[in-house]
Amino acid sequence: MDLGWQNKERTILCIRVELEPNTRYLLDFRSIFNEDKEGFPLLENFELDFTTGK
Repeated sequence: MDLGWQNKERTILCIRVELEPNTRYLLDFRSIFNEDKEGFPLLENFELDFTTGK
């Protein structure tokens, strides 16, 4: 896995991984571990849930 910020503002994060076909993935962004540009915690959790095709 290759992980790195793509800009100095740290608003674009690139995660390069090889995804398996026919697989479900879930990225869980808990508000307590994430903050906005001013350092305030996010108000809500955010989940990115997707499945790859064949």
